[in-house]
Amino acid sequence: MAIKLVPDLIVADIHDITPSLLIDNNIGGVMVDLDNTLACYNEREPGEDIVEWVKSICDSGIKLSIISNNKQERVDRFNAKLGLQFNVARANKPFKRVYVEVARKMGLAHDRIAVVGDQIFTDVLGGNNVGMYTIMIISKSRTWNSLLAMRRALEMPFIKQYERRLNKQNQKSKTGV
Repeated sequence: MAIKLVPDLIVADIHDITPSLLIDNNIGGVMVDLDNTLACYNEREPGEDIVEWVKSICDSGIKLSIISNNKQERVDRFNAKLGLQFNVARANKPFKRVYVEVARKMGLAHDRIAVVGDQIFTDVLGGNNVGMYTIMIISKSRTWNSLLAMRRALEMPFIKQYERRLNKQNQKSKTGV
């Protein structure tokens, strides 16, 4: 089986993911990463903009959960204002178990779930390995350590592959082919 490291969609910010975008892609559930996706690593609780984003997703009937490789205390503290269910800390992304477990709890087929995160080698790889729609967000982090910088450099070929695929699709839609 091929390892799929190219996301289905790349967006600049979590707010670019709207209920209509999800509904148009037949998405009924979202598993979202916490650190550098919903908030910067050092933000202890969600800002009002994230609270409103979560409300808009949930109000549209889409199920939402946080899956994070961070500690339970971090996930619980952040979720206190959000009230989301099916959250998982120490998720061991990209391994399949967490995605399968949360999908079962959501009661949704894998192809009706989007995985949202800022890392190709955890979020995108994990979601793609179980047949979920993957959305990569450009990291909220503005401070990168050397390990993160190296990881980002390793991700660039896959981001470029996504951009080539998008350009090809745009060309086809312009020519009507």
